[in-house]
Amino acid sequence: MDQRIDVQAELAGIRAQIPAGRERARALRQLAQRCLQAVGDSSDREVKHRLATLARYIQRRADRERSRR
Repeated sequence: MDQRIDVQAELAGIRAQIPAGRERARALRQLAQRCLQAVGDSSDREVKHRLATLARYIQRRADRERSRR
């Protein structure tokens, strides 16, 4: 199963549609989970590394959003 995620477009959509705070943090965490799931689905080591790095970055953003409330 080759699932592609356009992370930049998803991040822009989350920022544009969801106000800062808990809801945005939840949406960001869900996107990070999808990235981590895609890591398991990929066989390319470079793609795995990029997705894992993006997931960590997105999770940190979610943590910052949650603390903004």
